Amino acid sequence: MKSKPKILQVPHLPIDFGQIEKSFQYCVEYVCDYGYGDEHGHEDICRCQTIERVKIESVSVDGVAEKLVNSKFKFDKVLKPYFLYAVNRIVTYSGALDPAVWDPTVCWGYYGQEVDSVQIASREVKNKLEADLRQLAKDLTPKNCVLTALKAEHGYLIDGISAIADWSIMSISPQSIKLPAAHSFIKLNHKMVKAYENTELPIAVVTLDDVDRYRLIDGRHRYLANKDKKKIKVICGS
Repeated sequence: MKSKPKILQVPHLPIDFGQIEKSFQYCVEYVCDYGYGDEHGHEDICRCQTIERVKIESVSVDGVAEKLVNSKFKFDKVLKPYFLYAVNRIVTYSGALDPAVWDPTVCWGYYGQEVDSVQIASREVKNKLEADLRQLAKDLTPKNCVLTALKAEHGYLIDGISAIADWSIMSISPQSIKLPAAHSFIKLNHKMVKAYENTELPIAVVTLDDVDRYRLIDGRHRYLANKDKKKIKVICGS
């Protein structure tokens, strides 16, 4: 028997929207001009270093979903995996992982200037990210989590997906999944496949086609990274 998530009615949003930008991990490289010595010739740090150049080298999606969860919101344990999956896909395809859309803020600290924080400078990226997260937060059901994630990633929903009411997380054999013929013509990102080898996310979104046969809807790279395993975890609509 499938476990059904219980939606708890509490007066708190599941996402802390004030923490969106603070939830990201990023790698910053910057070049400083250090000042040494004083007017008396003493060699010491003068605490007046200035930052000449700041470069955001990379931005990671790892841990973002967990950090965005409002600590005052009580999740049903069955529902939370759908939510974390949806947030991960929304963030990944919002454009927020592009270092070029981030803008660092410099402030004065103990030794002079230092990087205080970074913000999403692209209004388009920030608006899409927040809009998709709000769409997710307003209807916490497995179905809305799946549909919001798919639409955020692809921009549309394929025929018949919206009509599927029953979604569940299950473990199945990768050999039971059929890839649509169109996937053969889509260029494969081998770096992305490698990155998904040890993902803790559900490997794919599938629909039940026949008894123990499934059709891949989303997750081609994740599926190919894990297709040699005996069992993989998927989100299945039936």
